[in-house]
Amino acid sequence: LGFAGAASAATIDCADVGCLGGTYTLDVTETSPDIWTATYTIDTTGVFSVDAELLVDVEFKVANDYKNPTLVSGPTGALEAGPLSGQGCKGKNDGFICVNLSPDLAVGGVYTWQVTFGADSLLPESDWHLGARYTSSTHRNGWVISESPAGAVPEPTAALLFGAGLLVAGSATRRRR
Repeated sequence: LGFAGAASAATIDCADVGCLGGTYTLDVTETSPDIWTATYTIDTTGVFSVDAELLVDVEFKVANDYKNPTLVSGPTGALEAGPLSGQGCKGKNDGFICVNLSPDLAVGGVYTWQVTFGADSLLPESDWHLGARYTSSTHRNGWVISESPAGAVPEPTAALLFGAGLLVAGSATRRRR
């Protein structure tokens, strides 16, 4: 039967939270004890309020301490420590995994990266972090989107649990009155 790992997902749709174009999706699955696979997809076909031409770096954070992160698949790039700045991956970890793309990717496509890593545990989903850096011929330092799932579209299960919690809280408040 194999190992049945827990799966989580965070989706940030920039139309909802106001970040730079597109939809950013991060799914993380435990594939064996303390071994995780993160699948990060960026849909850059969204409307941009700036003249971004290229996607040059991507990052994510789901744990504080990664062991042996490996880029399994996706557009060519090198794994580096993050977080992102206007110049790219900062070169210090701070719990971020950053992919410095080479060559850069044209805005207007859908791109997916898969990274495996070891971690004793993940951060709560509300503390996960997604990022991307875009540039253009007139703006080389680029624009960095840096978002947490706090403004993200919730998983259906999370939405149901939240709704159930509201019902319990409302019922308790009514009883007190």
